[in-house]
Amino acid sequence: MSLLSYPWSSSLIGGAMGVTLSFLAARALGPLGWMDLPDERRQHQRPTPRTAGLALFAGFFLLRVFGISTFQLDPVQWVGLFTMVGLGAWDDRFGLPAKPKALVGFLVACLLAWDQAHRLDALGHPIFFAGLQVPNQPFVTLPLLVGWYWGVPQAFNLADGLDGFALGLAGLIFVASGHGPLAHPVLWGLLVSAFLLNFPRAFHFLGDAGSLGLGTLAAILVMGSAVRTDSALALWTCAYLVVDCSTVVISRLVRHRPLGTGDRSHLHHLLLDGFRGRAWMATPALLLLSMLPQMHVWAGRTFLDEGGLLLLMGLGGFAVVRSAKAPKGPRVMTAALAELQRQPSGPVPIQTWESERTSA
Repeated sequence: MSLLSYPWSSSLIGGAMGVTLSFLAARALGPLGWMDLPDERRQHQRPTPRTAGLALFAGFFLLRVFGISTFQLDPVQWVGLFTMVGLGAWDDRFGLPAKPKALVGFLVACLLAWDQAHRLDALGHPIFFAGLQVPNQPFVTLPLLVGWYWGVPQAFNLADGLDGFALGLAGLIFVASGHGPLAHPVLWGLLVSAFLLNFPRAFHFLGDAGSLGLGTLAAILVMGSAVRTDSALALWTCAYLVVDCSTVVISRLVRHRPLGTGDRSHLHHLLLDGFRGRAWMATPALLLLSMLPQMHVWAGRTFLDEGGLLLLMGLGGFAVVRSAKAPKGPRVMTAALAELQRQPSGPVPIQTWESERTSA
């Protein structure tokens, strides 16, 4: 019997693979342009590689190649997943305007929605939403699925703003959709290793490759589970993403800002300011808030899930009001950003920030 037959050993193997790939990616790619520089919206004080997502999905790819992956994804879903990872990697390295990135995401969403809608139609499986049966016809399900497969990865990308939060949120969503550690121990080893290298102090960031990839995987897994029971469970599972994305859109519309422009209107900015910049406190608190609506999946309608959803919506409303009252002029430049702008441009040597990290 192989070591992969035991969940604990499989998790350790996945974790060791994740740590190895993480250090290789940070050392090899970080100095070549995959480096996140401090600015007025970010909390880190030194350049940090955006390579955690690349390492995570390189591990996913290797497990798939060697037949170890237990995710039951069809070829179209694998193509859609790694197309989004590639899109995010390109954006991490070279930068992409918001519109082309959203357009590619929309085309991938159409592909995934077409695949899911036709599989549902072929199975003849009845679809329920909040107890009501929805016609299982592609002309009905396809537009709804396109919105889902486009919106969740984009919302996940927006939510990635605190060390470890996006990885923790992905873990909560996977568990709520029936894909916990016992079902996928090797993959969870990869995920946990990425989390430990990102929290409480980030060795490297998830990047768009990681956030778009995890968002796409979450959209696939959640919808695959929800259509077998009640599709409304998908909204409870991803309630944080829905509320945070709605908060950001409303805040930018109120301030007449382009939707693709970054700002500090997210829920994680609100909690981070509430904890006076202590990300190691804000991340667990935000994960707890994210988990409360997911209790609907386990226990049905209770005061925990409804109260958690109302609390998230209340925080979202407060964030919109705060954003509307914020000054519209340029923010004060952070000392770290000012120091970086005084330095010559070019790739940042990895030895510089690595030596600072070890001496800190």
